[in-house]
Amino acid sequence: MNRQLEDKHIIMSEGRNPSTGETIQIAASKQPKFKAGKAIKDASSIIHVFVLCSLMAEASKTTEKQRGKPFKRGQSGNPKGRPKGSRNRASIAVDTLLDGEAEKLTRKCVERAMDGDSVAMRLCMERICPPRKDHPVTFEMPAMKTASDSVAVMGSLLSALADGAVTPSEASAISGIIETFRKTIETSELEERIQVLEYASK
Repeated sequence: MNRQLEDKHIIMSEGRNPSTGETIQIAASKQPKFKAGKAIKDASSIIHVFVLCSLMAEASKTTEKQRGKPFKRGQSGNPKGRPKGSRNRASIAVDTLLDGEAEKLTRKCVERAMDGDSVAMRLCMERICPPRKDHPVTFEMPAMKTASDSVAVMGSLLSALADGAVTPSEASAISGIIETFRKTIETSELEERIQVLEYASK
């Protein structure tokens, strides 16, 4: 027999009504279940093997035709790299489409903003009054002429931070500038000492 039909017994269970959400009883039932016979299983196995062999034979034919990787490992196909000043094709296409339309688009955006469009208003305000990324900081700081003066300068910076004259992020940025200036003074002083020693040795 090539195929068989068997009864699948489904026992009674509980379910949920999708409309009302109430719990309902699902009655027991029987459902026919198909079961392949030995002849069908054997035939399907033969077909599977035949298809697999066909795919392997086709792959072996195309392997020789495929070029594979054109370059050796560690060898670039473009050793000079991308030319300097070259632009992406998408960017060039966008510029071409917008060429000559900037004035019209700007005027349209301003008109929409005047009509109360919040998005257009935000775009206009970002161009008129962009957010400030930095601002001047004022606090008492002694002159720094030698590397040892950096101690007094850092002390004044900490006092300004404690008084609320500068924020922690501002104090961190200023301390970096002070440290850079201190290293510059040290380098200059070291160079002067070396020159003095060289002159004395002569």
